[in-house]
Amino acid sequence: MTDQTTTTATTPAPLTTTVRNLQLDISYLMADALRPLGMTPAQYQLLSVLVEAGEPITVTEAARDCHVTAQTAHTAAEALVRSGMLRKEPQKKGKGRRRPVTVTTRGRTVLADARRATAPLDAQLAKALGQASTSLIRTAALMADKRSDRS
Repeated sequence: MTDQTTTTATTPAPLTTTVRNLQLDISYLMADALRPLGMTPAQYQLLSVLVEAGEPITVTEAARDCHVTAQTAHTAAEALVRSGMLRKEPQKKGKGRRRPVTVTTRGRTVLADARRATAPLDAQLAKALGQASTSLIRTAALMADKRSDRS
């Protein structure tokens, strides 16, 4: 069996393949860290984006910042509503189907617990990469976010 990040002993796999594999590996590790809290990585990401928004926004709006489809975000949101971490705000007249959501006190508490649960993974990854690579990745992510904002 060959390593999926290399194509031959001398030719590395495309960087996009390597990054995608790393993303999947991190997602599995995050799922393990979040499982005791009854939370998935998608739910964690959605809660984080909603808290960072600072005001009620729709799940569809949050999906863009989460880099997931609206369907994935709505599935995560419905589970968070059922568990009491999100509350759907009433629809405002003249706003179509736009229905903002609010993170509840329980949601903020569980998010803080989730951040503590994933902190060792974040620290381990930052240590393995080193400060320069970590900064480079954060800069690349910001640039990608700016590009996606234009589309």
